[in-house]
Order: sequence, then C-alpha cells, then structure tokens
Amino acid sequence: MLKFFRKYNMIILVVGGCFLMVAFLVGSSLQQLQGMMQNQTIATMRGVKISGNDYARAQTDFAIVKQMMDPVFPQFVNALEGTDGSGIDTWLMLSTEAQRLGLVGGVQDGQNMVSLAADMAVDTYFQYQYRMPVTPQLLEIPEVKTEYDAVHSAYSQIMDQARQQILKRGNSERAVDMALARAHGVLRVFQANRNEASLVSAPELRAHAQEVLDVAVVGMVTLNALAAADELPEPTEDEIQTQYETYRTVRPGEGLLGFGYLRPPAVQVEWINIDQKVVANELPLDRVAVRVFHKNNKTQRGWSDDFETVKDQVEQAMRTERASEIVASGVDAARNEMRRLSSPLSDDGRFKKVPDDWRAKFASMDEIAGRIRETMTREAGVDVSAAVTVLTTANEEDPWKSARQAMLLPGIGRSVNPGVGAAGRGWTTFGEYALQLRGLVPDDAATVQEGLVYGPLTGGEDRYFFRVIDHREESPPESLEEVRTAVVKDARLLQGWNHLKAVVADEAKALAQAEGLDAVGRKYGMTAQRPFEVSRLGMTPKMEKPQPIRGENQPELRDAIMDLVEPWDPLVDVASLPLDQRVVVMPIEQAKGLVVVVVEGRYPATRERFFEAYTSVERAALSEFAASLNDNIYSTERLRERFDFKEVKKRGSRNDDAIDEEAAEDSTD
Repeated sequence: MLKFFRKYNMIILVVGGCFLMVAFLVGSSLQQLQGMMQNQTIATMRGVKISGNDYARAQTDFAIVKQMMDPVFPQFVNALEGTDGSGIDTWLMLSTEAQRLGLVGGVQDGQNMVSLAADMAVDTYFQYQYRMPVTPQLLEIPEVKTEYDAVHSAYSQIMDQARQQILKRGNSERAVDMALARAHGVLRVFQANRNEASLVSAPELRAHAQEVLDVAVVGMVTLNALAAADELPEPTEDEIQTQYETYRTVRPGEGLLGFGYLRPPAVQVEWINIDQKVVANELPLDRVAVRVFHKNNKTQRGWSDDFETVKDQVEQAMRTERASEIVASGVDAARNEMRRLSSPLSDDGRFKKVPDDWRAKFASMDEIAGRIRETMTREAGVDVSAAVTVLTTANEEDPWKSARQAMLLPGIGRSVNPGVGAAGRGWTTFGEYALQLRGLVPDDAATVQEGLVYGPLTGGEDRYFFRVIDHREESPPESLEEVRTAVVKDARLLQGWNHLKAVVADEAKALAQAEGLDAVGRKYGMTAQRPFEVSRLGMTPKMEKPQPIRGENQPELRDAIMDLVEPWDPLVDVASLPLDQRVVVMPIEQAKGLVVVVVEGRYPATRERFFEAYTSVERAALSEFAASLNDNIYSTERLRERFDFKEVKKRGSRNDDAIDEEAAEDSTD
C-alpha cells in the first residue's frame, strides 16, 4: 500500500494547477457587481432584505471557500454550489442561516475548518483507496498511521498553497479566515440536520448497538490456495486451455478468485517533457542581480538581512523563478504548435476531423520539441535544449498502456491535468486523461483525439505534452500464449482452491475443534494470527505489530462468527466453552484461501457499553438512515422554499418599501 511519499508529493505539487481555474473568482467577484448599487435590495430571505453588499461578500466568500476546499473536499463545495446552477444563491442562503443560528465562529473557527477539511479528505481517500473507513483501531497499525499522516499533511499543504494564492491577490488574512468560518458554520448546519436524534428510533438504535458493540475476539489462520496446490500435480494442457477459454472474455478481477484475461482499453503514446530543474541548473546568475533580488524579496520570503547567510536560498529562489518564466515560454510555444495543428481542421461536432494519414501531415513530436527548445533558449539567453526531451512507448516490448500502466510511465505517469477526476478529485491523472480517447469511450466522455497534441500536464515543476498515436479497444487476448504465464498460475490457484474446499476444510475444522488453532497452523505450516476484534460491521487486528487485513474482512465471515457468538450467555467466560462450539471455517475468495477462526473472547453489547459509545451507535444508525433518503433536503429548490428566498427580478424597478410590503404580505399568507 505504501511508496506513498512520491504519490503524495505529486498530490502536493501538481494540484496547484487546479487553483488557476478558480483563482480569478476571488479577485473578480466585486468587479462583477460594479453595475449594482451596493445598498440596493436584491433579494429577501424570510422577509429580511439582502443587499448588494451582502451579495458581494457572499460572492467573495464563496470564491475563497471554493479555491481552498475544492481540491481536497469537492463534495462539500458541490453541495454549496446548488442543484439548479444558481451557484451563489445556495451559498448565500446556507451561510446566512448558519449565522442566524449562531453556528459561525471567529477567525480561529475558520482556521480550524482547514484541519477539519483535511480530516474529511483523508477519510474519503481511505474509503476510495482501501474500501474502508478510518477508525482508531485501523490507525493503530503503524503503516496505516504513517500513510494517514502523510496524506493529511499533503492535503493541508494543498490548502495552504491555495491560501497563499488568495492572499497574493490582495485579500486579508481576516477575510480568508472569516469566509472559512462561515463555511464551518454551514458544515455545522449539515451536521445538525443529520444528527437529529428523532430521525432514529430507540429500537433502531438498539439493533445498531448490537451490530456495533457486540464484539468477538478471535484467532485466525488463512490457508492459501496457491500453497495448497504445491502437493497437487501440475495442471494439464487441457486444464490450462479450459482455464483460458473460461476467462478470456472476463475482465481481470471479475471472475472466480479474480480470474480474467480480457485486455483493458490501451493506447500507445509519445510525449514531450520540459524539465524545469535542468533549465535552472543551466542559468548563469549575476551577483548584483542576486543582491537586488534579495533586497526586493527578503521581507516577503522571510530572509535574513545578512545576504551571505541566505545566499544559497536566494540564488535557488532566483533560479527557480527565472526557470519558471523560461518554461512558461516553452509552454506557450507548444500551445502555438497545438493550434497550428488543429486550426486548419474542420469541425466534427465538438471534435476535429483528423485525417487518417495524420502521421504524414502533422508535425512530429521531435519537430515540436525543436521549436520549444528554440523558444526557451532564446528566452534564457543560454542553451537549455537539454531540458526538452521526447519519449514514446512505441519502442517498448509492450507498447500498449492501460490507464493504470500509463501512470507508471517515467515522469508523465505522475502528471495530472486540472479537472474532475475519480472520487471527486480536483485533477485527472495522465492515465485517466489519455484513455478518455474518442474511439475508446463514448463521445460525450471523450476529451482526446488520436493525432492531436494535448497539454500542458503538470508534474511538480515539469510540464508535459502528449499525443496518442494508436489505440486498442477492450478485447480478449489474441492467443493463449499471450497470457500463458498468468493462466498457468491461475490454473494452479484453482486446483488449490478446489482442494481446500473439498478436502482441507473438513480436516482443518476437525483439527481446530479437537486441538485448537495453533495445531491447524502447525499442520499446514502457518502461524496463527491473534487477536482480531470482530463485529458485524468490521474486523480489526489488535496484535502488537498488526498487519492490514487483506481479504478476510468480509460480511459473510463476520456474520458467521457473530451468528455463532450471539446465543451465548454474555456472562460466560468464552475460554470455558468447548472448542467444538467456537470454530468457524469458511473459504473466502477475496483472501484466496480457507479461513479458520477460533473465538477466544467476547465483549458483549452491555447497557454500560451502549451509553459509553452512544454517539458511535447513533452515527452508524444515522449513516444508514441518510443513505436511504431519496430527497435532498439541501437542494436549491428546497432551500428556497424553506427560507422563503425571493430574488428581485428587476433590480432598481421597485423601491425597498414595496419589497418590505410584499414580504410582509407573504409572511401573513
């Protein structure tokens, strides 16, 4: 699961491109209202007037919240944007209501919102990445805790970068913090409405308490199917052929035990890499210019007045800033080449009509790279050609790259394109972007055409431009030989799986019932793992140095364990019960093996534990309740009805008295 620092470093460095999409909002919101009299009433909410000033502040606040929160907490921002395209009206209604209810704090409250947003972003990350929520028990696993802290830090840095962008545009620290405080207030409105105790009845809470609080303490051994195959003869050629034919048209992961050989959609690509570090290293620095740079920037960057003590920092900052300008000139040159390619082409809906012989007609990537080098060298005043390189997958042993394989390509594989990605991310990975190819996906989902050049993608300080040169649709392998290695391994796995179910399951169960779990481990060369805490909702390792649970944490196994435990008298010492009453044996596909469990203890769902953990129980019940709701109580339409929000359609055509009279009339209806 790890190797995460490079992954999170990418998150920190590249998501900055997302800020550019929304940064203009903060500085331009007031300009959009120049034609509006600031004190003019433009709407009413529960009969209270909303002025142009109120609207202007709401616009600025929402722009700040959007820029800071969208890259890490897009679900929240989506909720604030409304369901009917009204945008600012939804934020205005919710933030005004939060203020009225006393749910908006001060500057510190806004600062706390940043940490809270990072918490929620990490929770979403873990749900998407590992299909499990973050729990205190999970964070006791050192590897998981390390990853959690790294992701949390990455998201916090993303928001800090956004904050600095906003401050550079002239917004004050207080304005930013108060906008976030109002967002915090809106979040409290959401939470307050979700946490209404009346939504969940006492019987429902008791049922959920049983699921959450009744915990079995178990030991576990997983007998691996592949290991079980070691004592079996090698699969015959007929068995191998049958394995191939059975799963050749099945997607990987979708067949029994994850079998599947259907090849995913794939592309061949070529790309240009512009390396900013190479540019920076080539730049000569004038000592006088460096001193001037220090003088002009020392306050903003926090440098010491003593130039010699910070000389290296100043030179590095100056190189970086100048290199960034040079790279920007190269990006402009690349964009010019992109336009040169696409402009002469006739339109095909929202696409271009790319000729079949585009390879002969279009400039090659080497030619485009040459023009980028010329532009950057001219801008730099020194030769920086080495910073621009061209690579291709066409010359590799396997030139075809799926979305996942594309992400493993050097450099560009870790780059992103600003936009909406999987799980609500504020960016699209290169692998996702390149596979949004017309011909591979429906036209309404396509953003890329074969032959044209796309970019810039961002990977840290580097910039990338790419072209898809060929594509392959989802298809079965051309022959068994193409996937023989995987098929033979899977045929062995299937042999072991069937042997575990047909022979080993009864043997292991009888041994566990007679002699205990450790005897099972010794017989099959495995070490029993213990303790695990199991409820109907989850399975958590509690050993001193726990390892993440891979496939064993499945509902069918948890239910089998709890079905065994529930009838027991909660006052009975589990260890005093006969072994043959405490054993569960079950083949689990996700674990690719036979799981042998012995129950060794229990924490029953007592009244005392119920009151101690009432909040957790209620949260579980409310989550299930909320998931069952079909109606969105925060839709813009519902908010307008609830808050009696009325926009003045013709600004300036009626005076405030008339509005007040109408509001008064409406309030008496």
